[in-house]
Amino acid sequence: MNKLLFSSYIIFSILLGQNNQSAVLTTSSPMGSSLTTDSTGIVTNFTVGTASPITWYEYATTFLAFNGGNPLEVNGTNADIWDGDPVAPVDVGFFIPARFEDWSFDGASDNEWHTILRYEDIPNNIDVVGGFGYKLEDPSPTLGAGYVEWTPIFQFTNVHSDTVTIKPFRYLRHTAANTLITYYSNHDNSSNFWDSDNIDGTPDDYVVEVKNIGGYMYNYAFSAAQMSHYRIQAYSGNTLYNAISQGNAGYDLTSLTDPVSSSQSEFAFQPEEVTLAQDQSALYWLYPKVILVNNSVDDYPVNIDWDVIEISSSEFNTDQGFTNTDVSINYSSMSYAVNGAGTASTGAKVTVVEITGGMIESGVTGTLESVLDSRYWEVFYDTRRTASMAAMTFSYNTVADSIGDVNRLTVAFRSGYGENWTALDSVVVNDANSTITAYQIDAGAGQWALALNPYKWHVATTGSDETGDGSEDNPFTTIQTAIDSSSDGDTVLVAAGTYVENINFDGKDIVVGSLFLTTNDSLYISSTIIDGNQNGSVVVFENGEGPETVLSGFTLTNGYAEFEGNQYPYTTGGGILFHNGSSPTIENMIITNNNGNSGGGISCVSGSSPTLNNVIISNNGAEGSGGGMMCTSSSPTLTH
Repeated sequence: MNKLLFSSYIIFSILLGQNNQSAVLTTSSPMGSSLTTDSTGIVTNFTVGTASPITWYEYATTFLAFNGGNPLEVNGTNADIWDGDPVAPVDVGFFIPARFEDWSFDGASDNEWHTILRYEDIPNNIDVVGGFGYKLEDPSPTLGAGYVEWTPIFQFTNVHSDTVTIKPFRYLRHTAANTLITYYSNHDNSSNFWDSDNIDGTPDDYVVEVKNIGGYMYNYAFSAAQMSHYRIQAYSGNTLYNAISQGNAGYDLTSLTDPVSSSQSEFAFQPEEVTLAQDQSALYWLYPKVILVNNSVDDYPVNIDWDVIEISSSEFNTDQGFTNTDVSINYSSMSYAVNGAGTASTGAKVTVVEITGGMIESGVTGTLESVLDSRYWEVFYDTRRTASMAAMTFSYNTVADSIGDVNRLTVAFRSGYGENWTALDSVVVNDANSTITAYQIDAGAGQWALALNPYKWHVATTGSDETGDGSEDNPFTTIQTAIDSSSDGDTVLVAAGTYVENINFDGKDIVVGSLFLTTNDSLYISSTIIDGNQNGSVVVFENGEGPETVLSGFTLTNGYAEFEGNQYPYTTGGGILFHNGSSPTIENMIITNNNGNSGGGISCVSGSSPTLNNVIISNNGAEGSGGGMMCTSSSPTLTH
């Protein structure tokens, strides 16, 4: 079975009648504009209200191609009532936001969705559920309400265990009456038109039709989304329509953008193709960005809200608050695209979207411990912006955002859903007003989230292992206690002083360092001492530690590996013993006055290959070989 199944899911009184009847959508601005659809959303009439209302479209529809198959039109032939199978992940159905824009161009009324659809192709392991509707918009920066268009809005959730690739097509056919010319524009050389970036296939490309009805009249159909293909041609017996629906030559929409003169035209765009894992959704409703979210019973968006602000030079160096998103952006600069006429834009629209729940997770870089996934933000622009610098401020709630320790709070960024999250460098937390600001960032498109830096455990000679908790105000007194308390990704910061102990990293990917780590003051290297008390190696790595494990900024002294009862290799490496394939990073260290049977300062055995950078090894001794350093079946790297 492969069929589109429909349900009249959310009813909007002037849009959708009961039982999937045809619908008429109207707006008060411009006066008398209306969109007429059949029961499954195909546009059968689009009239723009002006002094003399003009009907521009006689047919507009959407096709979907799944996993490279022939595009399937969303129409009555393929449609049936969705009966609730599969079961919706949330009480009100598959998550589909009740708001994406106002149906009415003047903002007088709210949107609802036209219908809910399902496509199921059992032999090919395809099962998709989604919503479909329209919004009225003026996608151009300057043309005004008289040039609005109805843009299809849709989203799909993959409910099958196999991944699915979805390629949408938007098909439109103009009316024949009074037509002078129809042409495709992605490189206008006139300052009267806005193709802002002079680049093919971007969201500001459009088709314009000119009619003569008591004077020249223009209709603009903007692509609204990033496109991979586009095509325009004269209409003659459903030539392009048939090519798309049957997968014939030309259905991929390439290589045909010549003007159509004195003839009825048809044209199509192919927006961005997406691939979805099980329970992931693609949202084609906040153009030009296709947003991906999780949409399962355990993880789905509970709310999506956004705001759009146009930024020009008059808005520079002022806080621009994006309503209902908890985000404020202060742009210090923005550069703008130049169109084919050599005219630079003077502003660009910035969209900030706050998504609560449903984050598609990805990894984090070594500078982060975790990303808080209760909510995140999408930020993107129209094609007029080419670069910008800004400070971005996010409001937080310690309870709702699950922030355990505000001192670890930071802001993370990723450019795409499959990219790792990266912590930003210049971040300031303001406890008084519960905000966090990232400064001097290239505020490009991508996702932003609150995140946590790795925990910093503190050690000081004045601390206590019994009553201390490892915080800066209440530190531990031994380094080993901090290591035992730590988790991978954490940092142990050790205040200046002498610590009489022998430490073992126990296989943890952590950083242990003196205050040289945070100050870059080399005096801390000589003043932060670990004294082995002639009780074995001062430091032992024996659990396969890798390069993410770091020891930095200490003096190691008075280690004695050859004491009674020790067996090889623990009779080697008075300062440091590397054993069992342990290859950590050792940097900015002094290793002095240590002894062993061999490798008085350092011993590398059993396939251990540490990296030693800026390490001074001096005045160490051994009864056998390697007073300073001994290596067996190992390949250390030494740099200075």
